[in-house]
Amino acid sequence: MASRILKSGLGTAVAHRSISAAARGTLKTVRLLVEGEEAMLSAAGETPPVFAFWHGKQMLLLRYRLRWPLGILVSHSRDGELLARVLSDFGHRITRGSSSKGGAEGLAGLAELYRQGCAPCFAADGPRGPYHVLKPGAVRLASELGRPLVPASAAAGRRLTLGSWDRLELVAPFSIAAVVFGPAFAFPRGMDEDAVRMATEKVGRAVDACTRRAEEMIAEGKGCRA
Repeated sequence: MASRILKSGLGTAVAHRSISAAARGTLKTVRLLVEGEEAMLSAAGETPPVFAFWHGKQMLLLRYRLRWPLGILVSHSRDGELLARVLSDFGHRITRGSSSKGGAEGLAGLAELYRQGCAPCFAADGPRGPYHVLKPGAVRLASELGRPLVPASAAAGRRLTLGSWDRLELVAPFSIAAVVFGPAFAFPRGMDEDAVRMATEKVGRAVDACTRRAEEMIAEGKGCRA
C-alpha cells in the first residue's frame, strides 16, 4: 500500500514538498567554503559556461548560488521527476533526457536553455553510472556551444551517504561544506570521437581533483565564505 502511494502522483507531490522544505532548511544552516570562483567567472565572462560534476553531490551544489540559473539534464525516470521538481524549487531550469535514452533530445534541450541564459550543468556520470566515470555529453555540448567546460565538486564535513549507486550525500545541519571549481577546459568545434574520448577522460580526472580538494578544504577549514 505504502509503495503504491509513493509511486503515485500524490506520493511524488508529497515527497517533493517534503524534500524541498528539508533541503532548504538544512542548507540555510551550512557554512560554505568556495575555491576557484574568481577563475571560473573570469573564464566565463558574461556568458555561462558548461559545468560537470559527479552524481551524489547535488544537495551540496544547491547551497552555492551562481551568477546564472542552472540548466540541468534530468532523466525520464520517476526519480528524475521528483528531482526535477526539487531543482525547480531552487530556481533552476530543467530539460529531460539522458545519455542512454533521449540523449540527443536532452543535449538539444540544454543548448536551448543555454540560449535562454542558463548554465548547462551535467551530473556527468549518469544516469546509471558507472560511478565517477564521465560520460561524453558535457564535452560534446561545450564543443558545440564553443563555451568553457568547468569541472566542479563539493564535500561536507558531516554528511550521510546513501547506499544508492550514486552514493548520494545528504548534508547534516550546521555542517561546513566546500565547493571547488577547477580550471576551465576549452574545446574546438567539430571534435571527432577520439578527441571527445580523450577530452572526456581529462575532464573526469579534473572533477576527481575537485572532489579531493573539497575534502582537503573541509579538513583545513579554509576558503572564501559564501
